[in-house]
Amino acid sequence: SVVVVTGDPPPDRGQPAIQPYREVPHRIRLNCKSIRRTGSTSKNKMVFGVDYTRDAQRDQYNYNVDPYSLLLNDQRSSNREGVYAEDELQLPANFSLNAGLRYDQETVSGRNVSPRLALEYKASPRDTFKLVYGQAYRAPNAYELYYAVPGAGGQMANPSLKAEHITTNEFIYERQIGKSGRATLSLFHYDIRDLISETTAPSGLYIFENVNRANANGAELTYEQRFAGDARIRASYSWQIARDSNSGAVLQNSPRNLAKLNLVLPVFENIARIGTEIQCVSSRLAEQGHAAGYCLGNVTVGSSRLITHADVSFSVYNVANARYADPAGPGFTQDVIAQQSREFLVKLVYGF
Repeated sequence: SVVVVTGDPPPDRGQPAIQPYREVPHRIRLNCKSIRRTGSTSKNKMVFGVDYTRDAQRDQYNYNVDPYSLLLNDQRSSNREGVYAEDELQLPANFSLNAGLRYDQETVSGRNVSPRLALEYKASPRDTFKLVYGQAYRAPNAYELYYAVPGAGGQMANPSLKAEHITTNEFIYERQIGKSGRATLSLFHYDIRDLISETTAPSGLYIFENVNRANANGAELTYEQRFAGDARIRASYSWQIARDSNSGAVLQNSPRNLAKLNLVLPVFENIARIGTEIQCVSSRLAEQGHAAGYCLGNVTVGSSRLITHADVSFSVYNVANARYADPAGPGFTQDVIAQQSREFLVKLVYGF
């Protein structure tokens, strides 16, 4: 696939004329999982797996069109090898424990360990309480690591960037409603360290660095309902506030309110399915002001029965072709950048 971003209008970093930026990603991913049950009553379930991802091309190009001048031609590849294990153990008095551990070795960010622990208590046939603790990471992408354009208003590469790490703590209450309904309330606290942010180097060029630490507190309410024929609906609303851990300032591009509505309907006697989704995002703090909130609608038609061992789907994102924008970084003249209009995606997933 090829992603082309020309900007509308083009970002002004003090560079000449029109600069098409192209990123060419090619990715292969393999995942193998084994499930083993132990004990005479199968109260202990263990999962082992390996995960391999090969980014054969993480290429970036940047050039002036007229007159032609090559500014960037960066060609990279990377690998990620991961192993993971998970153990689900049924305990006395309606308690259960789920413990997991994942180890990843990446070309870019080196070694990362991600543990997860969840304690569940089933208070009644309808009421369940959970305490969840976990750690995860995000490796820096090719743009953050290697994008470089010389000159005033340009950007420096930083191949020494480290991965971002997040620690999550969550309390969850689930209530079964009728035979096919479920309401969920979640309270969460997140701590993020080594947050990747765009800053200004002593040379005056922009550069991505691990400079910030942040935290977020919030709550989410979700309701799910299944209907006859396997139709289902899911609605959720979440409120959160994310702050810089040092200054206490509210983070940019962090919405306070998020709402989603999903509806899935089987059609043609369950041969295919139609899924609709509405996503709403509240306004976000930008460098010099605010980016307005927006709502987007997506539609997907798919089937897992048309082709043996395969799932095929056709999606339309931003069906109404709504105009919306996200906050720009400190290196841009404009405060917000217009995002994608209507998009189409055809996907084929084959299992063996």
